[in-house]
Amino acid sequence: MKKLLGVLLLWTVLLVGCSDNSSLSLYDLRCENLANPSAIDSDCPHFSWKLSSDKPGTFQTHYEIRIASTPDALHGNQCNYWSSGKVASDASVMIPYAGKKLTSRKMGYWQVRVWDNHGRISTWSDVQSFGIGILKADEWQGTYIGLKDCPSPQLRRSFEVVDSKLTRVLHVASLGYHEVYLNGQKVSDDVLAPSVSQLDKTVNSVAYDVTPYIRQGMNDLVIWLGTGWYREHTFKAVHQGPLVKAELDVLKEGETMVEIATDASWKARASEYSDASNGWWYPHQFGGECVDGHLVLADMQTETLDNVNWNEVWVPNEQPDLKISPQMCQPNRVIEVIRPEEIRQVADSTWVVKMPKALNGWVEIDFPALPDSLKITIEYSDWHDGKGNFKAQEEYDTGKHSPHYEDAYIARGAGEEVFRNKFNHHGFQYIRLTHLPEAPEQVTAYLVGTDFKDASSFESSDADMNAIYSMIKYTFRPLAFSGYIVDCPQIERMGYGGDGNASCRSFQTLYDGAPLYQNWMKMWADCIREDGGMPHCVPNPYTAGGGPYWCGFIITASWETYLNYGDKRLLERYYPVMKQWLGYVDKYTVDGLLKRWPD
Repeated sequence: MKKLLGVLLLWTVLLVGCSDNSSLSLYDLRCENLANPSAIDSDCPHFSWKLSSDKPGTFQTHYEIRIASTPDALHGNQCNYWSSGKVASDASVMIPYAGKKLTSRKMGYWQVRVWDNHGRISTWSDVQSFGIGILKADEWQGTYIGLKDCPSPQLRRSFEVVDSKLTRVLHVASLGYHEVYLNGQKVSDDVLAPSVSQLDKTVNSVAYDVTPYIRQGMNDLVIWLGTGWYREHTFKAVHQGPLVKAELDVLKEGETMVEIATDASWKARASEYSDASNGWWYPHQFGGECVDGHLVLADMQTETLDNVNWNEVWVPNEQPDLKISPQMCQPNRVIEVIRPEEIRQVADSTWVVKMPKALNGWVEIDFPALPDSLKITIEYSDWHDGKGNFKAQEEYDTGKHSPHYEDAYIARGAGEEVFRNKFNHHGFQYIRLTHLPEAPEQVTAYLVGTDFKDASSFESSDADMNAIYSMIKYTFRPLAFSGYIVDCPQIERMGYGGDGNASCRSFQTLYDGAPLYQNWMKMWADCIREDGGMPHCVPNPYTAGGGPYWCGFIITASWETYLNYGDKRLLERYYPVMKQWLGYVDKYTVDGLLKRWPD
């Protein structure tokens, strides 16, 4: 009887323990503050997680991480990369890797479990993944290719696959924006990729896990390019039009092989997109896009692609000598779909569309039947006078010229006629359509921005306080764009240090934005000059300077990122840059007082 009672007591303890375990779990797992990144810029990743418990006062006392080259190795408890063992620590943010040496193109799969102060052990987390990006320039395969004097080419490569089940990662480094299509499907919901970089120093590469899009037999890969910032007037581009270097890697039994890369064997065609006006991508001169309906393809399927003419790609003799660095911030995505509040005719063949709020992003317009080659002009503003004029009152008073941003659509005169932005964006609340005989059938706006998560919320009994909070929180959405925070997307698109200092603590309280600052500070480091001087904004396509509150942003932003997110990588990486700039400050400091330095 005693033995039976002992057995029953043991089972009771085990059952209670199992019940407790179910209430301790892990969520929001990150590598380098990113969710399952396909390519990171370091061979020493950092891991983070959060605890969920139904018991008040729960905290972590130990953790265990295991990492392997395949998911099966994890489940088989054969962690060939790293097994931390049970570590006594309450740390759960940016835990550094301490296993086998990792190299470019390696994939890793990881899990973590924890112990808490109530004696409970969590189950192992869901399997997470990460990839090591191509870390050195001489490790990249392929060459930069494009289509000469074309602002938005489509580049195509067909290739045969024997085993479609193997993991495949496509690495893309584009001078200009890009989209990737494989077998007719866009491989990501990212838009305006990559994030912005200082394009005379660094190209951000983006990695895509394209395994789900691969099929047995022949495959069709298309990389669609747009010029974006890469222009002679901004970053002294020596090639007219965007360029791309890309390689497709296949992983087998933990080893990586390059399957295809960009070279002269690719084909090219001019797409329907071109510059609508002389957009130099200087302040006030960001231009727009013109879509020629005659060149629009029905889809990106092989049959459709085979029915148009393709030319030889252009391989520049002078290959850009730039650092290629994996993008370390969240991508741009469509954050919100916005419908018009009003569409009103203001003159013959002229219409004004009013959105319910200002935004930074794209517009899509479905037109009624149009005559062949009719050109519709599409203009943008955040203000108008009620009669369809897009000049603010003070500009009327002073005679100043307002910024002019203009898209256009050239009708093909048959079938669906749709304009949609792809490789440019606008800050606006109002749209003016001219030369359009009838009202548009439908207008849709897309708020585009860096895809970071909320980190906090606020609600009070005071309606004014709630409104102020909502206004500030929304304002960051159009401004926190493409891996940095702009002062105004419609006029300048610069990430000013002074603005960044003024908004840093607010943004980092409201949003989970540590990766955004990784991208922003990388640009800042790229901009330091030989004498230690700094500009006042990045990206910085021209000679400009600023005071300490602007130039010193690399110090304060790095420190705030450490305080708010527990991420000290910026302090470690850019400490030498900070010292170099402070040396510049010292040169212009007399008796402890900073004097004016050269403009």
